[in-house]
Amino acid sequence: LILIPLYFLSKSFLGKENAFLPCIIYIVFPNIILMHLELDQVLFPLLFLCGIYLIFHTIKRQSFIYSIVCGAYIYFAAFFTFALIPLMALAFTWILIDYWMNRKTRKISSMLMHFTGIGIGIIIIAAIFYFLLNYDIFLRYGNSIIRHRMHKLYEPGLQQIFEAILLNNVEFSVWSGIPIILLTIATTIKSAIHFIRRKADQIDYLMAAFALTYIALNI
Repeated sequence: LILIPLYFLSKSFLGKENAFLPCIIYIVFPNIILMHLELDQVLFPLLFLCGIYLIFHTIKRQSFIYSIVCGAYIYFAAFFTFALIPLMALAFTWILIDYWMNRKTRKISSMLMHFTGIGIGIIIIAAIFYFLLNYDIFLRYGNSIIRHRMHKLYEPGLQQIFEAILLNNVEFSVWSGIPIILLTIATTIKSAIHFIRRKADQIDYLMAAFALTYIALNI
């Protein structure tokens, strides 16, 4: 299923002729072809990519309604897994970068409109889930953190934090595939050059937002 939104998102960035290339790359990921597909290989990437697609169109259309829908979707995705909470950070970062790069022709009110809309969308769905389903995201998140720390035998300290950062990045690189990581790094460098030359477009904004969000997750 993920190939459907991946194709349309790629089509928006790369054009119709090259839209199939990311789809081919995805199906040869090591964590796709070497492991039995679980929720984190099927549902979670699908939710993440649909979120990226929605954020892109929210920015493209400069729509308050889309912003509200985007916020509602982010909360909905986080309901399935807290691993998708960074989608919210990525959305805010992407919107901020888009505004900054177009600040000469775009008012700051457009950025604030997106932030407000996303916040309203999150609040609406949070209220629906809380009053109709008795779902408290803060309580669930707190309990999840406690269980995660018990499972990882977490002990506060800089040494364990640095070890966790190293382990997480190595594991992420291996399961994603070293060639994929090298391709991502090369694309990020290319986007950085576009920013320096003031020729960046939406795909460069996305790469910058993804890189900043990824760095933030390691801090």
